[in-house]
Amino acid sequence: MKTLDVTLSAAEIQFLGELLQIELIVGMKDSHEHLSQEERETSFREARDALIRKQILFERGTYEIERSHAVLIDAMRPQFTYCRVQHIAEGKQSVIHYHFTPILAIKRTELPNSNLHRIQLVGTPAEALEEIKLSFSMPQVDTADTPLSFTLEEEDFKRLTGPDKYAALDEINPSFGDEAIVSLEAFTASITTPLTAGQVERIVWDEKESKWHDQILHFIIGKAELWRVIPIMGERVQMKITKIGKSDLEQSIDELGLFSSVTSGAN
Repeated sequence: MKTLDVTLSAAEIQFLGELLQIELIVGMKDSHEHLSQEERETSFREARDALIRKQILFERGTYEIERSHAVLIDAMRPQFTYCRVQHIAEGKQSVIHYHFTPILAIKRTELPNSNLHRIQLVGTPAEALEEIKLSFSMPQVDTADTPLSFTLEEEDFKRLTGPDKYAALDEINPSFGDEAIVSLEAFTASITTPLTAGQVERIVWDEKESKWHDQILHFIIGKAELWRVIPIMGERVQMKITKIGKSDLEQSIDELGLFSSVTSGAN
C-alpha cells in the first residue's frame, strides 16, 4: 500500500471529498470560498473531467472513485487526528500536513507556487511518527546536561531570535537575575540567524464536546542544543524557554498522541 501517491488540485480533492461525504478537510482551505455559484459549478466540472482523465474517477451513471485513491481521501476526515508539521530554516517556512487514522497515515504536501497537493500513504502511524522526527535536522545531543530555563516577554523573544539578537541581549540582561542571565546568554549563543525552528501541532475534533482540541510543540534548534518554547498566556504573553535533549524532544512528540483517535479522548 505504500506505493499510493497522487498529485491533485484543491478543487479535485474537494470534489472527491464531497463524493465521500467529507464535509471538512482539516488544514485545507475551501478553494471555492470566494467564487460565484457559476464559477463554482465550472470549477467542479473541470475537476470532475480531470479526475476522469486521470482514471481516479469513473463515470458509470454515478461516480465511482478508484479504491486506492478513495483510501487516501477518506483518511482526511475530521474524525481522525490531524497534524501540522512546520519547519523554519534559512528564513523560509514549510508546512507538511499529516492525517492519522488508527491503522494508516497520509501525508499531504502543498507544492510551491501552485494549488497542487501531493498526497502519499506513508505507512502505519508509527512509521509516520518516525518520519516526522527524522524530518528535523536536530543536533545529536541526547540529554540536556545543564538544566537551563528562563522566561521572556513575547516581544523580547521576537527581538532575541531576530538579526539584532546581541543588541537585544544587552538591553534585556539588566532586568534578569544571575541564573537567568546565564540561561539567556547560553540560548542566544546557541541559536543561529536565520532561525532554525520546528513546530508540531496536533488537532482533533471532539464529537462529544463539539469543539477542536489542539496541542502545540514548538522548539528551536541551536548549534548543538535544543530549546523548547512554551507560550504562557496572561495579561502579557510570555515565552518559557527550556534547554532539552534530543530524546526529550522525541518523547514530547510521542506524548502528543498523534495517532490516538478522538474516541480515546482528546487532551
